[in-house]
Amino acid sequence: AGLVTARTGRLGGYRLARPATDISLLDVIEAVEGDARRQSCVLRGGPCGLDGYCAVHRVFVAAQEAILEPLATATLADVPLASGAPLRPASPAEGPSDQGGG
Repeated sequence: AGLVTARTGRLGGYRLARPATDISLLDVIEAVEGDARRQSCVLRGGPCGLDGYCAVHRVFVAAQEAILEPLATATLADVPLASGAPLRPASPAEGPSDQGGG
């Protein structure tokens, strides 16, 4: 999903491919889980809208958007690390994949 880069070797490891401010929590969820939007109707078990919408379609779409919108606007930079330190962008000298660690 283009969220991290990897580098092998003694100084290798993983690092963010983009600044933490440019990666939303929804980006991370969708990289791991796939599209977070519901693909099948809760009443019909298949796609909703092929032959009209079910009785609860609008309510479920609104609920889904209410969940996804905060995830789309929150970034990794907004989430403190367990150590309490914020995520920091790579310095220009480090480049996009020069930081070691895991």
